[in-house]
Amino acid sequence: MRSLSGRSVQRAQPQGALAILRAALIWGLQESLSFLLGLEVFFFLYYLYKHASLQAPAIPPRMPPGKSLDVLRRVLQATQDIQACGRLLEPSGSQGRITPHLSPKASMASMQDLQEALRPKRNESNVEELLREWDTLKRVNSQSQNMAPAVLVSEKERMAFERAMDDAEMMALKHAEISGWFFDRRTGCRWSAARVAEICRGNLAEWMAWAFFHCTPDEVPESRWPELVQLVDEGAVWAGVDFPEGYNPHVQAMRLTMDPIPSEHRPMLYYIVTALALPVVTYYNLESLGFRKHKSGTLQYWLRRGRGKSAEPPIVFCHGVGVNLLPYEHFITELLRQVPKGKSIFLVSLPHISMRINEDVPSSAEMVACLRDMLASWEFDSAHFVGHSFGSIVVAWMCKNSKETVKVATFLDPVCFLLIKPDVCYNFMYRRPETPTQLLMHYFVARELFIAHSLSRNFFWYQNLLWPEELVMPTLVMLSGEDSIVPAHSVRRYLTGWLQQQSTDTLRLLWFPNLGHGEMNFGPVGLAAVKRIVAEMMALEAKLQVGRRR
Repeated sequence: MRSLSGRSVQRAQPQGALAILRAALIWGLQESLSFLLGLEVFFFLYYLYKHASLQAPAIPPRMPPGKSLDVLRRVLQATQDIQACGRLLEPSGSQGRITPHLSPKASMASMQDLQEALRPKRNESNVEELLREWDTLKRVNSQSQNMAPAVLVSEKERMAFERAMDDAEMMALKHAEISGWFFDRRTGCRWSAARVAEICRGNLAEWMAWAFFHCTPDEVPESRWPELVQLVDEGAVWAGVDFPEGYNPHVQAMRLTMDPIPSEHRPMLYYIVTALALPVVTYYNLESLGFRKHKSGTLQYWLRRGRGKSAEPPIVFCHGVGVNLLPYEHFITELLRQVPKGKSIFLVSLPHISMRINEDVPSSAEMVACLRDMLASWEFDSAHFVGHSFGSIVVAWMCKNSKETVKVATFLDPVCFLLIKPDVCYNFMYRRPETPTQLLMHYFVARELFIAHSLSRNFFWYQNLLWPEELVMPTLVMLSGEDSIVPAHSVRRYLTGWLQQQSTDTLRLLWFPNLGHGEMNFGPVGLAAVKRIVAEMMALEAKLQVGRRR
């Protein structure tokens, strides 16, 4: 019995230890969960505090008196240039253009019929949407006309039809240009171009006051009030719309740097991944490719030094909004493959647009100074600057404020052209997501607090806007036909027209009709595009060197 009783005691001891261990694990798990929950509550309170404190309005420098009217006229003229440049990109031999049921024989068709034919299918519209629909119709009509019997028309009939079409297209684009900056307070949808006459002068003044004075109409200095009135009058005359007096409360203007910052809470785990885990992955990836991390003032960057003592200007790459340099594996690898071994490569890090807890946003002057110092630290005085998406803004700053430092400029999915148009602002900050891609962009990028703060309080269109005549250096511009952020069809038309007027070969356009914004970074199609982009970059540099030898 003793042995039996002894054995029973020995068996009871392990069971008691297991029970104690189980209880300790449960207690530890409960305490850990309580601690993590407390941290998450604290982090949520921190988010609320930051969301409130970052709402403070920005105070950018205003345009000098008189300049606003010149800029407005230039912007409105750009829309007319875009319409006129459509002919240069039309399929050759197209007669019916974008109206399959109209032909030169129908040249007596009323303007109302033509406008109805040009009306967009969707209720909400802007210039870019119209151009994309029209370009699609042109391709379809061109194919159908190739199979249809030829229609004999006189030169007089053809010219009359073309004039009527041009007038109808221009009217549609003008209405879309005005309505594009407004949306309906009741539904949150874009204000339809078909209802442009419901926008009142007060609504137009509200938008003009933001765009050119960065304030409300009531805050416009008394000395500049006649300037605001003239801006509204100029816009109304150009659009051919008799805007009613007063203010329509249902019409809301998009005022990016004055509207509340649109953001949504992210759990702490989100920032553990984006601010800790992903930077570690990026660090080891770039280290394995021969890059080393450095700093110049407030600017962080990576450098892969060229072999030998080459005096060739290096390449400086600036990334777009997202997770810093990590998505650009295709592009960086292709640079290393095609760029001469003696050329150095700089990769600029922009943490304020990288989904990290960072509210310090460098100004254009600060960024230009840091980039110049970065190059000087390695005994370079100029470089081939490359920017993707938001990175194109950094390259634009260099082209505008330090053009002698930019030997060659490359813009990939650029947001810096035609920035006065509402597309980039609306597509990134205001649009309701409709596709899975837009939903991912909306939640993980556009509504992240610190990215939203960077764009809503530190993105001043007139400082970031780049006009084509400011590109005094050899330049490559790559556009994606399915871009969901950039008004790529508008930019393509505008730059094509400018090239025709200037008869210059310093600007090269690359058009990828089936790529979306940033899709150059992903998949075999993106890799093929990257190979072509880098090849064109190297060809541009080679052409510059040949010109120097001469």
